[in-house]
Amino acid sequence: MCYVSFKFVINKSTEGYNAVNNVFSKYIIMNLNNKNHPIYEPEKWNKDINIKLTHNCYAYALNLIDKTYAEICKKYLKITNKKDCPCLRPQPGQCSGFIDEYKPHPFNCKKIEIRMKKDNPLIKKLKKNEECPNNFYKIALFCASNGSDYHFYRQDNNGLWSHKDGCKLATNKDAKGRIIKNPELAETGHLDLLCGYYAVPNLSKYKKCQILQNLIKIKYVKQQKY
Repeated sequence: MCYVSFKFVINKSTEGYNAVNNVFSKYIIMNLNNKNHPIYEPEKWNKDINIKLTHNCYAYALNLIDKTYAEICKKYLKITNKKDCPCLRPQPGQCSGFIDEYKPHPFNCKKIEIRMKKDNPLIKKLKKNEECPNNFYKIALFCASNGSDYHFYRQDNNGLWSHKDGCKLATNKDAKGRIIKNPELAETGHLDLLCGYYAVPNLSKYKKCQILQNLIKIKYVKQQKY
């Protein structure tokens, strides 16, 4: 199987944002017949500190919250007096067996896409102006051209986009505090390459991002003996 990622260098200037916002917004098409698109509910991701610390852009893009990892994080923080649980935040591919490396450095579009689709075979690559099929919603994947990072954005049922950067707050605003109408026009910082858009199943039973149980046991349960 061939995995091909299309890439665009993003023009993030204020002038560019204002000038082409209306022009490019028509390309971010949403199938309004889909009634089960994710709802923008940032409090679900932000209120519980342990959910906030264990769910990142990948979990948020898939709209999956797993309270098991939040409970493990809670115990871990109590035992170690640390303030974060980075190894409990899912990375593409871990669910399907890529446990050879915690972060697949250097990040690139092809590598993240292969791992994401290995975890979730029903995720479909979309053309730039392609509408999602029924019972799917749209996400966007960006990577840094220097290979240092990746990030997902999610289109919600109101047609706007939101995201959750690592252990930070879920939000529908970009790095400049602007509501995200189009991720290509958002301020994404060092994430300057758009890898593409993808259709994700609405129903949770058709997608997954949990870390393998043996990986959790090795990194947290066994080491901390709880």
